[in-house]
Amino acid sequence: MIGKLRLWTVVVTAMVAIDALIQPLIILLIATSSAFRLYIETHPGSVDKTAIVFKIATTVMFVRWIYVAGDNLLTADVDGLAFTPASRIWWFFIPVASLVMPFRAMRELSNASRSNRPYHTNNMVISSWWLLWLSNNLLYFLEGFSRLAIILNAGLGLMLAVAAIAMVHGIAKAQGQLDQSKLGQVFV
Repeated sequence: MIGKLRLWTVVVTAMVAIDALIQPLIILLIATSSAFRLYIETHPGSVDKTAIVFKIATTVMFVRWIYVAGDNLLTADVDGLAFTPASRIWWFFIPVASLVMPFRAMRELSNASRSNRPYHTNNMVISSWWLLWLSNNLLYFLEGFSRLAIILNAGLGLMLAVAAIAMVHGIAKAQGQLDQSKLGQVFV
């Protein structure tokens, strides 16, 4: 059960870290390298396209991780869940509801993985991740308006990555203990 999640956790951690470093690296290269600036000027959008493709790949891996973690709860016979593995994902794509429901789904995933009841109690890591995720997405849409927004979003992206990695590792570690307690029940 947890073996699949461990692999996905490593993949998601690496991809989230790389994704978070792309924008600050581009800003640094533009500021310090005339050759890179020239490349950007002669190949407009090429770096942005590469970054977008990587961001999409990271999102796909993160979504897969959420699904596997949610499925682990079902495999461990955790009861009282309001969200299915699939609903934890599709709530991200429902207009208006996507401002709240993914947070609730991830909070439940975190609390259920730790056997913390009730599942709707707030968790600082999940709350921080969600606030940073919403802020990062809002700033992403404002980026075109100023260089300051681009720089702020790069910094916010780094903080979001730290929170996301902490969340992913915390849930994976908790599910590892869920896995052990389940085995302990089988062999008692």
